[in-house]
Amino acid sequence: MKRIVWIVILLTLPAAAIFADSVSLNRNELTEVKRKLQAVLTALGTPPAGYSKINENFNIATEANAESGGFSPAQSSAEFLFGGEGQKIAAEYQKKIMDAQARGDYAAMQRLSQELQAKVTASAVPEIRIEIIANQSDSITADPDSILLEKPGTMAVATNNDEMDFRAAVYFHPKALSGSSQAARIEISLPESIRTKTGIVDFVVRFTGPADLVKKWISKIQHNAVLSNIDAR
Repeated sequence: MKRIVWIVILLTLPAAAIFADSVSLNRNELTEVKRKLQAVLTALGTPPAGYSKINENFNIATEANAESGGFSPAQSSAEFLFGGEGQKIAAEYQKKIMDAQARGDYAAMQRLSQELQAKVTASAVPEIRIEIIANQSDSITADPDSILLEKPGTMAVATNNDEMDFRAAVYFHPKALSGSSQAARIEISLPESIRTKTGIVDFVVRFTGPADLVKKWISKIQHNAVLSNIDAR
């Protein structure tokens, strides 16, 4: 009876789950993927006036599954936070305040805290968040009223209409977004296998922030520079 149960379980599992062999990426390969994500950020252009990058976080795939003589596309991503000078000033003052605390100089701590509050308030701007994802399948609803940008290999779509928490996704895929389709729904799919562990099939860039700033930023994207980092066919 136990043998029959195990046979049934194995037959119901996808072949990939039974036979897929995970292969680790080495350090050079991790660096290669990270450099591609950084290159995409550069191709997005400079942030709006008064903004600078204040934080970044990379999530790079460390393994890829061997698949059909190649490798299944491995998803990697990076998140970036942009804000005004206030965020940088806060980090600088925090160090000064901690130094004053270590000396027991409470008068200096109070003075620095007051200066910090005044400078942060004067330079405050709404945050803009950007997430760059490599190798993500998705489905795009190409509503003409939501399309912000459309060029061969590129489509930007608004996903909400909140003026201060506006969200948009920019898709980069040479084939699926070649411009030959007028379909209202476009499928971005990943192939079963690509040649290398570090191959990139597509990019999705997600923006969150004030609507006017996000739309202006998207309009400046060097889309051909982004597409040049897509190397998996």
